[in-house]
Amino acid sequence: IGGSKVLIHGVCHALSLLIGFESDIHYPHSLIYSIIDKYYYEEEKHLFQFAWDCWKILYKVNKIKCVENELIKSFIGNEMVIETRQKYWNKYRFYSTMDHFNDLLRYDYIQLIARRQGTQKILNPNNNFIFMNNNKYLYAYNLSKKREFKKVYHFMQNMLDRNAWTTGTEVEIYSSSLGGIWICGEIIKISPNRNSIVVSYDGSNIGSKYMLKTVNINDIDLVRSTQQFIYQRNKWKIGSKIEIYSNGDNIWCPAVIEAIIPKDNKNDIRDTYRVKYKKKSDGLYYTKRLDQWSWQCRDTQHITNKKLKKYKFATKCQVWNEEENMWEIYDIIDIIPKHQYVIVSRKQNCEKFIDFRSGGIRLIKK
Repeated sequence: IGGSKVLIHGVCHALSLLIGFESDIHYPHSLIYSIIDKYYYEEEKHLFQFAWDCWKILYKVNKIKCVENELIKSFIGNEMVIETRQKYWNKYRFYSTMDHFNDLLRYDYIQLIARRQGTQKILNPNNNFIFMNNNKYLYAYNLSKKREFKKVYHFMQNMLDRNAWTTGTEVEIYSSSLGGIWICGEIIKISPNRNSIVVSYDGSNIGSKYMLKTVNINDIDLVRSTQQFIYQRNKWKIGSKIEIYSNGDNIWCPAVIEAIIPKDNKNDIRDTYRVKYKKKSDGLYYTKRLDQWSWQCRDTQHITNKKLKKYKFATKCQVWNEEENMWEIYDIIDIIPKHQYVIVSRKQNCEKFIDFRSGGIRLIKK
């Protein structure tokens, strides 16, 4: 997709400028571009980013035009091209602006809604519309895409991804002790009022297996979502298999999204899910409606260790009590896969984190 290449081609162009055109160093443009095209691009993400950036400057070029007796917000082709080049040249370093706009047409981000009398619809060899860089063609964003962009705007303004963080969520944590870098960690505890979180991350560089840091959940300078977390959540659709939290059983249950229901008003554009899940306690199926960014739903956990996976599908286990020198029965609440912890509880709001490799925990033999 031509439009998907704008971000990385912009970086390559900037790199060539750093080397300098007068330099004796031969800069292999074609080779670098071909390698990136083959191995790097995530086409949907890049095209969405370009469409999103164009949508943000629509207010500068939007016009109210009467099309078939209906007033429609729209824009003229050449005005959008000029405005986009002026606004985003430093970001994208356009090498072929028309390719990007042709992709917006091809993938239904925008549509041709009117043209002047005497003009024709221009198609390429693949029978797709060609974006016309003149004042004779009128375009508009598709309503479904506009809603997606409004969702993104609302998401960014309210940092909704943080609402979805739960125990076991992978995040990026800023570590000054490791040299002032962002490093991947895992949330192992969230305060009852959801104001603070405890993140565990690799500290092997300074002689510690794991390091712990407690931070405010809304501190954007110290903790943030991974791109993969947000991307995966946005990929959920009808039929997606996820997990939801059962308040009655106090555990996570497998679930399937049955319906996606928009919940829109003037200042709030978001989706809700109707999910069907099976309780461990009685084996019956129930339905529940949840917000897309609710902490009570998450991706299905991927546990590679076969022994640890057995704890995932059990409800109770035994934990060794050193003081009493005996095994005690606990409820299994959750698993933290990366650290291979099992979260157990005997009383409500009284949880323990136990490394299942420690020998202090075992399944109850049937």
